[in-house]
Amino acid sequence: MITIGKIVKSVGIKGSVKVVPFNSNFLSFRKLKKCFVGNNIEDSVELNIASINFYVKYIVLFFDGFVDINQSKNLVGKFLFVKKNTIKLSKNEWFIDDIIGCEVFSKEKYFGKIVDVLKMPANDVWVTIKDEKEILMPIVSHFIESVQIEEKKIFISHQLESLLEE
Repeated sequence: MITIGKIVKSVGIKGSVKVVPFNSNFLSFRKLKKCFVGNNIEDSVELNIASINFYVKYIVLFFDGFVDINQSKNLVGKFLFVKKNTIKLSKNEWFIDDIIGCEVFSKEKYFGKIVDVLKMPANDVWVTIKDEKEILMPIVSHFIESVQIEEKKIFISHQLESLLEE
């Protein structure tokens, strides 16, 4: 199971919720029929999705059986989980869960292990730790040479390396 978003507020009086997705490809939500909702995977409950509305930076979900705001208020702050094979990613897209723990290299230098991914308006930022020092790496597709999820290795271009030099 993977985390795909967070419910941030109830919307309207008919039980819908606003979700901030953890993936920039909102279309991956289009075919969802159900998801798990909870504070973590262990305590999550499966809910059927009645409909989805897409907006620029968020999604509004309507769950089957949720008919008023009092029901949806109980979901605020909880996360959405799905089975990993439910979401299809495009080329040059990765699950945050897969990126965290990868080691980042250029041709000549090691930049540390990714410990977090920050969602920023323009692009994601990978947070790496090397020798107890934090390095923030702005991630734009032309900075990435290769991502080897199975080997937990990512290779970046010399352009990004030059931006990160001290």
